[in-house]
Amino acid sequence: MIDIHNHIIYGVDDGSRSLDESMKMVDLYMKAGFSEIIATSHFDRSRYMVDPSEIREKVEILNKTIEAKGLCFKIHPGHEIQVEAGMEKKLKSGELLTLNDSRYVLCELSFVNKPNFLEELFYSLGLEGYVPIIAHAERYPYVEKDIDWLLDFIKKGALIQINYSSIKSHKEITKTLLERNMVHLIGTDAHQSEWRSPEITSYKKEIIEIIGEDKFKELSYTNPSLIINDQFISSEYDKVKVNKKKEKKSIFNFWRRR
Repeated sequence: MIDIHNHIIYGVDDGSRSLDESMKMVDLYMKAGFSEIIATSHFDRSRYMVDPSEIREKVEILNKTIEAKGLCFKIHPGHEIQVEAGMEKKLKSGELLTLNDSRYVLCELSFVNKPNFLEELFYSLGLEGYVPIIAHAERYPYVEKDIDWLLDFIKKGALIQINYSSIKSHKEITKTLLERNMVHLIGTDAHQSEWRSPEITSYKKEIIEIIGEDKFKELSYTNPSLIINDQFISSEYDKVKVNKKKEKKSIFNFWRRR
């Protein structure tokens, strides 16, 4: 498996606190069946604005430490970016990182207010050749309230990522997203070796029961591999199970049924 959402870079955000802890996370990743990950430290003006150079530097340190231990594991650089107007310019200038320098951008939305500028932002990202991935979509209250809010973004090519652990913490919305084929990637969103750990074995089993082995492989390995290699991933909107709109009630319906 390959993980495209985590906070393994130490000492930069609310993730790993030390090199030693990051290496403990590597051990947990390997035990869970992962071979590669993209480290996605926060870029959020209200909390953490982790500089790309620090991410690249610490990714290199981690990879050298991994290699010195003879482990078969690889870490790539990335950002989890709190969406803001004009972020496509910062991506072009290198102020923000895509996932492993690919076309794919991991986008975190507000947990409080629905971002009404998102359609315009994603359009601007698309014009510059970027593909947005909505991070842990199942965790936003407005998505839980109206899952169909995501449909237009998927239709226009955006991808949806959910967290493994949400099959427990946000079970109903996560299950519905999976059953309706609205998920393209699963991530650990791992932060530390104990709190929000990379150990996802029990979550994995429950997700496989819902979507099967083949679909699970697509979401946990095939699509993440395409991201690492900067290859195209279809949002497959045509395979999404769209709920038919209920017929609007009308006073005339009574007479039609008679």
